[in-house]
Amino acid sequence: MNYKRLHIFNSIIFLLLIIVNIVIYKNRDNGYAYSEYLNYKQLYQPSELISINKTRFNGSDSLALYLSQEQNDAVWKIQLPDSTSYTCKGNPVIKLQEGIKDYQLKKINGKDSTIHIRLNYVSEASYKKREELDCLMLNS
Repeated sequence: MNYKRLHIFNSIIFLLLIIVNIVIYKNRDNGYAYSEYLNYKQLYQPSELISINKTRFNGSDSLALYLSQEQNDAVWKIQLPDSTSYTCKGNPVIKLQEGIKDYQLKKINGKDSTIHIRLNYVSEASYKKREELDCLMLNS
């Protein structure tokens, strides 16, 4: 009698596992699929490709970018989020605007493609305003 119950229990578990596997198989493209493998150039960038090595905040709402290759003679056109643009020579310097903004950098005297950068900048004045509001809320 116990063996009969054990067989029924095992059969139910087996059927449940088959159903779960069928559901996973049918939904394999909804989060269960493996991602594609990256190729060599996506994993390891070639040395001739320009990359940002270092950044320095200038303290006056601007960010200097130091690139992997010397850019002494390069002229950069920097497109700001409000559709205005300006040029600078050497390493590019971005004039930051408050909030999450997209910036585009294009070397004028080169064939390189556009560099897209998204930055979230909050000025020191905004921090001070927030600090004052927090102090007022604590005092009330």
